[in-house]
Amino acid sequence: MVCTFANTVLGFNNAVALTEQQYIEITVEPGDSLWTIAKTHMSDDMDPRKAVRIIMDENDMPDCQVYVGQTLSIPVE
Repeated sequence: MVCTFANTVLGFNNAVALTEQQYIEITVEPGDSLWTIAKTHMSDDMDPRKAVRIIMDENDMPDCQVYVGQTLSIPVE
């Protein structure tokens, strides 16, 4: 019982959540570009070019073109 409590308090029960990539889904709005989406939803200290590439890779995008109404998965840091 003590071990279970200690694991919970120390966060060891959340180890899976720490290793699995989490995502949010966004819907492309009028005026959005992949660049603005990356700057809005990715880490401020990340190079925007890298953020754009990550979003493209995660969504199997052949180029930077986005379309109004398109749903994109954005990795959460």
